[in-house]
Amino acid sequence: VPRGTLVLLAAGAVAVLGCITSIVLADGRPLYADAFVYWFHAKLLASGRLFVPLVGGQAFFDPAMAPNPCSTPFAFVGSRWFPVSTPLAPLSYAIGMLAGVPWLVGPVLGGVLVVATYFLGKEAYDAQTGLAAAVLGGACPWLILVSADYLTHVPGAVFDTAFIALALGTFRSPSAWRAALAGACLGLGANARPLSALGVCAPIAVAWVYWLVRQPRAAWKATLAFGLGLAIPICGLLAYNRLTTGKPLLFGYQIAARTVRSNPDFVKSGWHWTPQLGVSNLLRSLYGLQMHSMRWPIPWLALSLGVLLALRASSKEKSGRTLLLLATLLSLAVAYSFHGRVGYGLSLIHISE
Repeated sequence: VPRGTLVLLAAGAVAVLGCITSIVLADGRPLYADAFVYWFHAKLLASGRLFVPLVGGQAFFDPAMAPNPCSTPFAFVGSRWFPVSTPLAPLSYAIGMLAGVPWLVGPVLGGVLVVATYFLGKEAYDAQTGLAAAVLGGACPWLILVSADYLTHVPGAVFDTAFIALALGTFRSPSAWRAALAGACLGLGANARPLSALGVCAPIAVAWVYWLVRQPRAAWKATLAFGLGLAIPICGLLAYNRLTTGKPLLFGYQIAARTVRSNPDFVKSGWHWTPQLGVSNLLRSLYGLQMHSMRWPIPWLALSLGVLLALRASSKEKSGRTLLLLATLLSLAVAYSFHGRVGYGLSLIHISE
């Protein structure tokens, strides 16, 4: 069977099973609590609005009424009421709503993530490794479940994974168009999940600067193209913030978090983030991810297979890419340790492949 056919079959399996899960379990509607917020956000965008006027009942939605620091799905700025989520994932679901098939968007993006995973494995190592990663992705029930809902994780994972693959390809063979696509994917990933994009890009940014310093003639055109590709979606995100929160660099998340912290009940609770809390929650999340992502009976089997695939790298170049991918994984983990509460691996779905 041709390799491309196997990759498409794995991607198609995720898409089809995701659609079936969405329709059978929830009749094409949200499943997870956060998904209801993104669903509402998508309906706003589909109606041509970024926010709605607050007509009353703020106590039912105000994050100041919820002492849990994670219960902050909405922001209030003057008379404007809007979800705190960044726009890319809700916009993709809004397109599905306008087409009459919102339940199709997530599963299709889940299939695209499998394809992106293949190209990442191929770019980092070889086609066989990419195929193994794609097949593992297609067999991941956790990916199917997350793809079946209206969440931000899979859309963000698609663009973050594509960014890594395109960046590695640019290092291998400098190309302005490939670098521009890498920048655009990183920017779109930031429009879905900014913290994830920051964690993913930090080690690659260091490697890119090192490449630019060591080989300026080969790297300067690609660097310029990358910057231009990145600027377009980032400007879009800043414009969205300006229209909703009133300031380009102010996110809805920040407004909601500040509101919660001003709640007297929250202040009395004494809750505050600490490094120990962040590491504890992160380790709990990683454990849950490992135990539930593949549902295999042998603990750490999926991770062990990933390590074995990485050890196949024999050349110095491939070993360097292994270190870069491990640094990206570590950087993403450090970024998520700053969450007050980390859920059962949902935010880490795109590093499980």
